[in-house]
Amino acid sequence: MALPVNPIEEPRMYHQTLLQDGLCDLLENMKFVDCVLKVKDKELPCHRLVLAACSPFFKFMFQSDSEECKKREVVLENVEPSVMATVLRYIYTSDINLTENNVHEIFMAANVFQIPSIFTVCVSFLRDRLSLGNCLAIFRLGLLLDCSDLAVAARNYVCDHYQGDRIKELPDLLECVRFRLMDADYFAEKGGEAQVDQVQPGAKRGRWPTTLQETNVTWRLCPLRFPRTTAVLSLRRTRYLWLAGFSTLRRTRINHSTPTSYSLTQLTRTGWECPPSQRHGVLFGMAEAENSIFVVGGKELKKGEHALDSVMIYDRHSFKWGESDPLPYTAYGHATVSHNGLVYVIGGKGASKKCLRKVCVYNPKKFEWKDLAPLKTARSLFGVTVHKDKIYVATGVTDAGLTSTVEVYDITSNTWSEFVDFPQERSSLNLVSMGGSLYAVGGFAMMPQRGQPGQRGQRGDGSHGDERHLEI
Repeated sequence: MALPVNPIEEPRMYHQTLLQDGLCDLLENMKFVDCVLKVKDKELPCHRLVLAACSPFFKFMFQSDSEECKKREVVLENVEPSVMATVLRYIYTSDINLTENNVHEIFMAANVFQIPSIFTVCVSFLRDRLSLGNCLAIFRLGLLLDCSDLAVAARNYVCDHYQGDRIKELPDLLECVRFRLMDADYFAEKGGEAQVDQVQPGAKRGRWPTTLQETNVTWRLCPLRFPRTTAVLSLRRTRYLWLAGFSTLRRTRINHSTPTSYSLTQLTRTGWECPPSQRHGVLFGMAEAENSIFVVGGKELKKGEHALDSVMIYDRHSFKWGESDPLPYTAYGHATVSHNGLVYVIGGKGASKKCLRKVCVYNPKKFEWKDLAPLKTARSLFGVTVHKDKIYVATGVTDAGLTSTVEVYDITSNTWSEFVDFPQERSSLNLVSMGGSLYAVGGFAMMPQRGQPGQRGQRGDGSHGDERHLEI
């Protein structure tokens, strides 16, 4: 078969074309086929090596030690046979026939099976076909699949093409709005004669401090099973949570970690599991910068529980893990936050199991670590967040025990200052900046045991079935 590529002028392209044609020929003639994808009632023969080379999803699957993954037949769920056949054809031929009827499902499949090239083709297809009839659906799809390029393009299209009298059309718009999480009492008090059509049943109200009682807030239960030891990261500009942790199985020790992304647009699971990193540790830090997830430090589980200085990076565009420049020291139980493209690592414990005052920052663009002013109080397992361009550190564990102290880092002047103490000594606190205020959620505290005056026991808000507390 004549190749349209000149082997002398474009040797790399020539070789790639030749290799792809050869693989396609092997598949068409059923040569060396060692895998069959079972999708509902349809069987799709293929080669494990080809799938693993194009998809981190299949690479991880075929590298696992489970008996199911060693079988010739691989059962795939939640995907249509025609969609999987289209994906498989693209892998072998780089040819894909996208239409407005199939692009959504192929886009979802490319995301689940982590095939960046199909993902990019679908983004380009949708972006070129933005219209008033589909721009909102494409915007939501961009958010759902954590594709900021597509979401921004759709948003800009809406802003550029919206025409009409907004005030005049507002009443019709409000007819489509349902306040599903708000209590009916709120509308009775604030809305006057406004009629409430429906209030979402089963909402669980949290306990708030008196200063927030006027604000109507409800909790909704999410039907997901998270790892017991979980690090949570909310991705900027998207409605996604990124979780990483370890599952504790009955009669077994802690299992391997699998980072998972969950959508916040629905309360049902609409996420996918990412390939696990090669490091199996706990008490690590996690932050987002430069479109990547940084997993910093921690404690090794497999080799004597040693403190780690490793930095693993997950690229959300290529769906792959990599390793970055290590920390200047080992640390676990520390805090990791990002701000303006920089990753800050604060406190924790080192190899000596003593609390650290150390603070350093990593610049992903320059690939370098830099030491910063140390904490006033050495601590680990504390709450941290960026609030009004400053880093707030609250409570935690010191070498002497729990602490309620709070300190603030001024990024501009590279200095720490004391802040108002937290009302209670607590560890593992979650600190959140939202709406111009600081919120502290959960954690562990020493509480007097019932019926035993003078004795104190550990209480974990939300971690042992207790009611969750939320305080300013």
